[in-house]
Amino acid sequence: MAAAVMVIAGWGGWMILASAWMAGFSETLGDLLSTSRVGHSMGQAHELPHWLAAMHKRFQSPHRVLVLLAVVSVALVNFVPLRQLLPVASACTLVWYAATNFAALKLEKKQRFAWPVVSWLGIAACVAIFFSLPLWSIAACAGILGLLTGVRWLLLRTHFKRA
Repeated sequence: MAAAVMVIAGWGGWMILASAWMAGFSETLGDLLSTSRVGHSMGQAHELPHWLAAMHKRFQSPHRVLVLLAVVSVALVNFVPLRQLLPVASACTLVWYAATNFAALKLEKKQRFAWPVVSWLGIAACVAIFFSLPLWSIAACAGILGLLTGVRWLLLRTHFKRA
């Protein structure tokens, strides 16, 4: 940023800061829209607890999932240093992308809009980038996914015991 201030003058730093804010905003908006759709689908498939999957009457969106995501995101950004948070977030995102590519492989031929080799290349790219991340971020991602899997297992187990 200091180089930008030297080259462009005093407003160069503000230009970089504004660009970073816009990039962050567009990324957040994209994540919010996709998370809303995933939350909606998971709610319909009964993959979420009923109270969490509740749909907003007017907007037909899983508003409690979105509020929970916002609270967790704000807490992480405010209490965890970004240099530690970003590699873990990258690892989790790569797992999500690999799962999406794997799900595309399971589609029937008439439902696909790309050849299966595209999904295989996507999975290979995700795995390659995943293992280029720091080992501690991979371990943190595995821990987070393990914790969430355990919570899901526990919720399913207690739900089936009541039924």
